[in-house]
Amino acid sequence: MRKFLLLLILTSCISKVTYKQVFETPENSALIDSNKIKTIDDFEVAYCSHFDSTHSKPLMLPFDFIKGEIATTSKYSIPLYGNPMNCSSFDIHRNHLVIIIESTGNWKLDSGAKIDRSQIDSLVNMNIFNFGYYPELSDDPEDAIFRIELIPNESMGTLNTLLYEISKSYLNIINEEMGKRIKDSIPLNIILDTHIELPTPVLDSVYDEIEKDIEIDLSNGGI
Repeated sequence: MRKFLLLLILTSCISKVTYKQVFETPENSALIDSNKIKTIDDFEVAYCSHFDSTHSKPLMLPFDFIKGEIATTSKYSIPLYGNPMNCSSFDIHRNHLVIIIESTGNWKLDSGAKIDRSQIDSLVNMNIFNFGYYPELSDDPEDAIFRIELIPNESMGTLNTLLYEISKSYLNIINEEMGKRIKDSIPLNIILDTHIELPTPVLDSVYDEIEKDIEIDLSNGGI
């Protein structure tokens, strides 16, 4: 009984990691000025001018986590990568969870399945802790990538809700994995890209398995 009480006391003393600890903008970061970079096209130009194929670094998007929106004056930011394929011949195919923001503002996976904010937490956990189970998702937490695709010339403000939900889920994972020390081994990797509409892919057994785990119907492209 004493051991149990001691364990309970120690557990209660572990403070949760905050947005400030995880998302405070590092010094000398390359910041996104939302007054100048207003669309996904502007972002791609800015990222490629910043891109170094030998050591890619993100652009930092100032974000107000209280209001859940982009805010140029915020001291906190979300790291965003562009698609390296748009900057050089560098190519990456695996480890991506692709979420497309449609012109209507709705979200869908690249399979065509419609999703909403209530499913983001499950998707974030599934991608980070996939360990190669689904071939399209991450091989390990360090390499997990979230690729958000916007239609050409779409406003960066369209990202507000989705970025907030992904960041919130990520912070929950950091807390569950016992704090900020785990942040380096589970980085938040978000790539922004322009969405080019392609023919709907033929669904296979991989999507059938994902459907069971996140409770969405991938066979007809809807919930």
